[in-house]
Amino acid sequence: MNKDSLISKDEYINGFKPGSIIYPNVFARYYGLEIKDAYEYLDNRANTKQDIVHVIELHCPHCYHDLPHRYYNINGLLTTNLKNIVCPFCDEFFDVDINTNNCVYYEKR
Repeated sequence: MNKDSLISKDEYINGFKPGSIIYPNVFARYYGLEIKDAYEYLDNRANTKQDIVHVIELHCPHCYHDLPHRYYNINGLLTTNLKNIVCPFCDEFFDVDINTNNCVYYEKR
């Protein structure tokens, strides 16, 4: 895609409806950014404009689907029982390893 035809980053994020997920890897690919730079931009946007928020989603280590519950801060995640979780997609039981079974996205407010 021609860089001149790209919409601004603000327009891109403003185009999302409330509750929509913004995937940093898609954002990075669209703008030709390194993933680290995409996270920096989105973190800055979350902290300054506050129209997007961090969201942590856990995924199943067996089928790799994201689990339906979203966590909006690490405290919410750490106070949840992460043992013997049943995946609603593949019915497998597992214990969540927060170092490997999560993804950080952003949600439009």
